[in-house]
Amino acid sequence: MDHHDPLNEALLQWISSFSPSSPHQSLADLSTGVVLWQILLAIDPDYFRNSLPEPHRSAHDDWTRKWQNLRHIDKQLSLYYRDVCNGEEASDANSPDPKAIAAKADAGEIGKLVMLIIRAGMGSPAANQAMGRRLMGLGREKAMIIAGELRAMQEAEQEEQPDESEPVSRDESADASETETGHGKQNGLKSSTGSGAFSDPLLEKEEELLKAQAMIDRLEGSYAAAQRQVLDLRAEQGRLQDAFDTYRNEIDAKGRKGG
Repeated sequence: MDHHDPLNEALLQWISSFSPSSPHQSLADLSTGVVLWQILLAIDPDYFRNSLPEPHRSAHDDWTRKWQNLRHIDKQLSLYYRDVCNGEEASDANSPDPKAIAAKADAGEIGKLVMLIIRAGMGSPAANQAMGRRLMGLGREKAMIIAGELRAMQEAEQEEQPDESEPVSRDESADASETETGHGKQNGLKSSTGSGAFSDPLLEKEEELLKAQAMIDRLEGSYAAAQRQVLDLRAEQGRLQDAFDTYRNEIDAKGRKGG
């Protein structure tokens, strides 16, 4: 991911939205983990209460010190996914390499880590609303880029899930492959994921935008569901409080009569 990569620029703008007075120029600036931990504190201060092992590192410090911070962040994010985000955890395809970030300031791996933080915020009932506003505050173009990457992460995880359907024999698989190849040659068309002479870049870009918009719609829907759950929990809390108050009053009344 180079400096002019659209996703790179969108992630930098999202990071800088937490400290607009000191915007970051490169994802390499995040290799210490200090800024990322500050963002996690902003997302959910009740959960990320402890401090980093090396809270005062700079980008030029020994990489092993930065590695301790990044491993700590990686572990805490995994726990957050388990405890808060409905038990979801990052797949191998979406998991960053903390060592590559610490030792090489690898922009691609840093981007993965930032995306996991964004996804954690969007998946958290406590932070979803603020995160949605922050994402849309980047502007439609950059919000769609990040939403598209969130969709790609989801698709990668689905591809890693084992296929529970009945296994197909090698002969059946070969026959199916030959049949698909024959149809493709006869029709002169390409598949949605393949390449061909009749591909239309404009239509492909429009399809990507529609999928990204669908991801945003799903995220907004998940927030609405989380809000309803919060309201139900508050109502239940109110009922329990009323029942407790009634029971306590009855106990107090019996105590006075007994006296």
